Amino acid sequence: MKRELKRHPSRRIDGTDPGPSADLIKATILLIVAFLLLLVDNIGYWLPRDLFSDGLSPWVLSDWLINYSSGFVRRGLSGELIEIIRPFLPPKMAVGLLAWGAFLLLTAGYLRLILRVREFLSTLALLGLLFLPSLLPFYLYDHAAFGRKETVGLLLVLWHLLILERCPPLNGTIDGNAYLRRLWPLSIVALPIHTLMHEGMALWFGSVHLFLTSLVLRSAVGFSRQRGLLITGVMYLPLALVFTAVIVFGRGSPEDARNICLHWADVGVFTPQNCADAQGAMHTIAPSIDALGWSFSKGKAVAASALPLRALVLWLVVLPILGIATLAVGSMASCSIVAGRPSEQFFDWVTPPASVIAVLFFALPLMLPFPIYVVAHDYGRWFAIACINYAMLSLSPEVVRLACRRPGAVQLKSGFERTRQPVPYNWRAFTIKTVFLLLCSTAVYLPHCCAAFHIMAPSLRTIIENFTTILSNG
Repeated sequence: MKRELKRHPSRRIDGTDPGPSADLIKATILLIVAFLLLLVDNIGYWLPRDLFSDGLSPWVLSDWLINYSSGFVRRGLSGELIEIIRPFLPPKMAVGLLAWGAFLLLTAGYLRLILRVREFLSTLALLGLLFLPSLLPFYLYDHAAFGRKETVGLLLVLWHLLILERCPPLNGTIDGNAYLRRLWPLSIVALPIHTLMHEGMALWFGSVHLFLTSLVLRSAVGFSRQRGLLITGVMYLPLALVFTAVIVFGRGSPEDARNICLHWADVGVFTPQNCADAQGAMHTIAPSIDALGWSFSKGKAVAASALPLRALVLWLVVLPILGIATLAVGSMASCSIVAGRPSEQFFDWVTPPASVIAVLFFALPLMLPFPIYVVAHDYGRWFAIACINYAMLSLSPEVVRLACRRPGAVQLKSGFERTRQPVPYNWRAFTIKTVFLLLCSTAVYLPHCCAAFHIMAPSLRTIIENFTTILSNG
């Protein structure tokens, strides 16, 4: 006999929604406090090392130090920024402060997105949003990825979401003209500047901004499809031109890499011997500067050497698992916003927001930068960028409303339209989902590269290794 489904405990018998329950509020506070403790633990351990020692990865430090001392090269704008700061701070400390400042701003913006819709998020969704290793904790779990320039790109996505939030409504949708007036500093100035800091970021973040603008203008009053596409193209034309200029004229050479390294050796960051040894070697003291002079064939060879069969198998295991978990959490978030109540549906592809947001802001941005996959092997890092973008967009009420293609269906001020019908509750399904997300959040590890090393969370790996040692000795 089929087991009877129980009613969701947060609903009254008459089906009306009393708002978030006391248990949900307690769980929300507990999970956010746990996340903040994780953040504080990382700050206490890594901040002093990043500022006063060699805590930052050599790849991160040397990537920020690439400048135009040898002429126009890709990624050189960040080094010019460090040059401006250098009279006031040592270069290593300046890079550490920029890295931590950007990450803490990103964390604040991410938590603000969550708190803005907190009464609609289930405990499951909140657990995944705060602790999945494919989302923001990625940078807390793997310090070798911390301080990368994509943190700036994620901040620019938050800026875009803030533009949407601040735009005045017009006939139940966003005022397209007001949106464009607020957008141009981001699309015409900030995104090209970010591309001059790292050309690959145009591939990772350009599509997200472009798709979002297209989605806004498609539903805006007074914008036809043709006009919307034309304006979208014009708004992101500077980004395309800067990206093309960097690829064509800023490729860099081994001589450029050596000159840049010697420039920083003159101020004590490196030594001339380090720069002499850096040519043609990996894992040197300035590896990102060294990689500036690599040819396409050498980059491809290095990436291939880091992908043995074991690593390929491990990537094919961990990425789908975390991809499913991330899509599930994003789907729960967007469906909860539409329903005006906590939802624990893993995948609701019938409801437009889940499918539209997943395709436009996860699947396509993950596939479009395929040239990077050939010449670089930071597959965990690329995957985390796509996952974090997707999660942030799934948490935005404005994006969810646009993805619904039903202008005015979502009310932003007094809360979203609450469902008044009783919701059947399946405790067996809830248990399975909880165990799955708990395992993904605590047992799976997403390395920024080199999956051949490990894909199991360090704490769990230590327990298993100790248990194995005990058995072998016993």
